Amino acid sequence: MPWREFADWCRAEQGVVQGWIERGYLPTIKFGKHRMVNVAALIDQLKEGEV
Repeated sequence: MPWREFADWCRAEQGVVQGWIERGYLPTIKFGKHRMVNVAALIDQLKEGEV
């Protein structure tokens, strides 16, 4: 999911989500110049208690 769309989805400010990405709190994938939040990996991390 595009990171800006993820921010809207979880009702967080885009700057906050961008900070989470920069700090490595959210698993992301980069496609060219686009950064996507890997929601499936995030769900797996939450289930395992890593977050």
